[in-house]
Amino acid sequence: MDLDRDLIEVTQQEFERRGAHSHRQLAVSLEVERINRLVQVAAQPALAAENLTFAGWQALTALSFHPAKQMPTAKLALRVAAHPTTITRTVDRLERSKFVRRSQGSDRRVTVVTLLPAGEAAQEAVATALDSSEFGLAGVPADSLDELAEMLRKVRMLVEERIASPD
Repeated sequence: MDLDRDLIEVTQQEFERRGAHSHRQLAVSLEVERINRLVQVAAQPALAAENLTFAGWQALTALSFHPAKQMPTAKLALRVAAHPTTITRTVDRLERSKFVRRSQGSDRRVTVVTLLPAGEAAQEAVATALDSSEFGLAGVPADSLDELAEMLRKVRMLVEERIASPD
């Protein structure tokens, strides 16, 4: 194996050589994960300045978009594509930082997360910094970004549809 070659390319070829039928899907998932990590690395200075994780910033962003600046924990988990256990830990951390407040909804089984002014300020500060850094994707042509976003949206929708009805 040539260790100077791109690891994702090598991995795809090795899986194909071993007879894996889904070697293309593997390559796509590895590329998406790698890009995600690169974007998160680029975001780290802005996140650290506000004592946030990327997941925490995503949660604050989802809350900031809601007209009432609040939503049930389960809905928040769906908005940021997080497992309920993960969103609970994220909200715990945000609450300790006084970025959000938890309360019981009208149905006592429902916990509502509310964005606080400090959380809104932290979300805006990170959003501004990420916008300035182009989310770590500076230098990628706009038409390539548009094409990639559209392609990934289609793939995401197909995968979500498949998950929703697994027959």
